[in-house]
Amino acid sequence: MLMSTSNQVYIFLSAVYMGIIIGFIYDIYRVVRILSNPTKLVTGIMDILFWVTVTLLSIIGFFYVSSGEIRLYNIIGLVIGWMLYLLTLSRYIIRLLKIIFAGFIWMCKKTIELLAYPFQMMIDILEWPKILWEKSVRSRKDKLGDSNVEENI
Repeated sequence: MLMSTSNQVYIFLSAVYMGIIIGFIYDIYRVVRILSNPTKLVTGIMDILFWVTVTLLSIIGFFYVSSGEIRLYNIIGLVIGWMLYLLTLSRYIIRLLKIIFAGFIWMCKKTIELLAYPFQMMIDILEWPKILWEKSVRSRKDKLGDSNVEENI
Protein backbone atom coordinates (compact mmCIF):
# COMPACT_ATOMS: atom_id res chain seq x y z
CA MET A 1 0.00 0.00 0.00
CA LEU A 2 1.38 3.40 -0.91
CA MET A 3 1.51 6.11 1.70
CA SER A 4 1.89 9.81 1.30
CA THR A 5 5.03 11.49 2.58
CA SER A 6 3.10 13.48 5.19
CA ASN A 7 1.56 10.27 6.49
CA GLN A 8 5.01 8.68 6.76
CA VAL A 9 6.31 11.73 8.65
CA TYR A 10 3.33 11.48 11.02
CA ILE A 11 4.03 7.79 11.61
CA PHE A 12 7.75 8.45 12.14
CA LEU A 13 7.08 11.25 14.65
CA SER A 14 4.54 9.03 16.40
CA ALA A 15 7.25 6.36 16.67
CA VAL A 16 9.63 8.96 18.13
CA TYR A 17 6.93 9.89 20.64
CA MET A 18 6.40 6.21 21.51
CA GLY A 19 10.16 5.92 22.05
CA ILE A 20 10.02 8.80 24.52
CA ILE A 21 7.16 7.09 26.36
CA ILE A 22 9.14 3.85 26.44
CA GLY A 23 12.09 5.77 27.89
CA PHE A 24 9.86 7.17 30.62
CA ILE A 25 8.53 3.68 31.42
CA TYR A 26 12.14 2.48 31.54
CA ASP A 27 13.01 5.22 34.05
CA ILE A 28 10.09 4.20 36.25
CA TYR A 29 11.36 0.62 36.07
CA ARG A 30 14.92 1.75 36.91
CA VAL A 31 13.79 3.73 39.96
CA VAL A 32 11.70 0.81 41.23
CA ARG A 33 14.74 -1.46 40.87
CA ILE A 34 17.00 1.06 42.62
CA LEU A 35 14.63 1.55 45.56
CA SER A 36 13.57 -2.08 45.99
CA ASN A 37 16.93 -3.85 45.43
CA PRO A 38 15.28 -7.08 44.20
CA THR A 39 16.79 -10.53 43.98
CA LYS A 40 18.00 -11.96 40.67
CA LEU A 41 14.79 -13.93 40.18
CA VAL A 42 12.59 -10.89 40.80
CA THR A 43 14.83 -8.81 38.52
CA GLY A 44 14.39 -11.39 35.75
CA ILE A 45 10.61 -11.38 36.19
CA MET A 46 10.57 -7.57 36.20
CA ASP A 47 12.70 -7.52 33.03
CA ILE A 48 10.28 -9.84 31.27
CA LEU A 49 7.29 -7.77 32.41
CA PHE A 50 8.99 -4.57 31.21
CA TRP A 51 9.70 -5.95 27.75
CA VAL A 52 6.24 -7.49 27.39
CA THR A 53 4.68 -4.16 28.39
CA VAL A 54 6.87 -2.17 26.00
CA THR A 55 6.21 -4.61 23.17
CA LEU A 56 2.46 -4.53 23.68
CA LEU A 57 2.41 -0.73 23.89
CA SER A 58 4.47 -0.49 20.70
CA ILE A 59 2.23 -2.89 18.82
CA ILE A 60 -0.91 -1.11 20.01
CA GLY A 61 0.64 2.24 19.07
CA PHE A 62 1.56 1.05 15.61
CA PHE A 63 -1.90 -0.43 15.07
CA TYR A 64 -3.42 2.89 16.07
CA VAL A 65 -1.07 5.05 13.98
CA SER A 66 -0.36 2.97 10.89
CA SER A 67 -2.87 0.12 10.88
CA GLY A 68 -0.22 -2.26 12.19
CA GLU A 69 2.29 -1.72 9.41
CA ILE A 70 5.76 -1.71 10.91
CA ARG A 71 8.57 -0.55 8.71
CA LEU A 72 12.23 0.13 9.32
CA TYR A 73 11.68 3.84 9.89
CA ASN A 74 9.19 2.96 12.65
CA ILE A 75 11.87 1.05 14.54
CA ILE A 76 14.39 3.83 13.88
CA GLY A 77 11.85 6.34 15.24
CA LEU A 78 11.41 4.29 18.42
CA VAL A 79 15.17 4.11 18.93
CA ILE A 80 15.65 7.83 18.23
CA GLY A 81 12.85 8.74 20.65
CA TRP A 82 14.28 6.55 23.38
CA MET A 83 17.80 7.89 22.85
CA LEU A 84 16.60 11.51 22.81
CA TYR A 85 14.78 10.92 26.07
CA LEU A 86 17.73 9.15 27.71
CA LEU A 87 20.18 11.86 26.65
CA THR A 88 18.02 14.84 27.65
CA LEU A 89 15.31 14.26 30.24
CA SER A 90 16.18 10.96 31.86
CA ARG A 91 18.48 12.18 34.63
CA TYR A 92 15.98 14.82 35.76
CA ILE A 93 13.04 12.45 35.59
CA ILE A 94 14.95 9.85 37.63
CA ARG A 95 15.68 12.42 40.35
CA LEU A 96 12.06 13.50 40.38
CA LEU A 97 10.77 9.92 40.46
CA LYS A 98 13.12 9.04 43.33
CA ILE A 99 11.76 11.99 45.33
CA ILE A 100 8.16 11.09 44.47
CA PHE A 101 8.61 7.38 45.27
CA ALA A 102 10.54 8.11 48.49
CA GLY A 103 7.78 10.51 49.54
CA PHE A 104 5.16 7.91 48.70
CA ILE A 105 6.99 5.25 50.72
CA TRP A 106 7.36 7.69 53.64
CA MET A 107 3.65 8.54 53.45
CA CYS A 108 2.71 4.85 53.42
CA LYS A 109 4.90 4.16 56.46
CA LYS A 110 3.38 7.09 58.35
CA THR A 111 -0.13 5.95 57.42
CA ILE A 112 0.60 2.44 58.67
CA GLU A 113 2.06 3.86 61.90
CA LEU A 114 -1.03 6.04 62.33
CA LEU A 115 -3.37 3.11 61.73
CA ALA A 116 -1.36 0.86 64.04
CA TYR A 117 -1.18 3.43 66.87
CA PRO A 118 -4.53 2.53 68.53
CA PHE A 119 -3.61 -1.15 68.51
CA GLN A 120 -0.20 -0.37 69.99
CA MET A 121 -1.91 1.65 72.73
CA MET A 122 -4.20 -1.30 73.49
CA ILE A 123 -1.19 -3.60 73.73
CA ASP A 124 0.58 -1.13 76.02
CA ILE A 125 -2.50 -0.87 78.25
CA LEU A 126 -2.84 -4.65 78.40
CA GLU A 127 0.84 -4.96 79.35
CA TRP A 128 0.47 -2.68 82.40
CA PRO A 129 -0.41 -5.52 84.80
CA LYS A 130 2.68 -7.42 83.65
CA ILE A 131 4.87 -4.34 84.15
CA LEU A 132 3.40 -3.70 87.61
CA TRP A 133 3.92 -7.37 88.53
CA GLU A 134 7.57 -7.24 87.44
CA LYS A 135 8.11 -4.04 89.46
CA SER A 136 6.58 -5.59 92.57
CA VAL A 137 8.72 -8.72 92.17
CA ARG A 138 11.86 -6.56 91.81
CA SER A 139 10.97 -4.48 94.85
CA ARG A 140 10.37 -7.62 96.94
CA LYS A 141 13.70 -9.02 95.78
CA ASP A 142 15.38 -5.81 96.86
CA LYS A 143 13.66 -5.92 100.29
CA LEU A 144 14.25 -9.62 100.92
CA GLY A 145 17.67 -9.88 99.36
CA ASP A 146 18.72 -12.33 96.67
CA SER A 147 16.37 -15.16 97.68
CA ASN A 148 13.97 -16.50 95.17
CA VAL A 149 10.89 -14.32 95.77
CA GLU A 150 8.73 -15.84 93.05
CA GLU A 151 8.80 -19.26 94.76
CA ASN A 152 7.70 -17.76 98.07
CA ILE A 153 4.72 -15.97 96.55
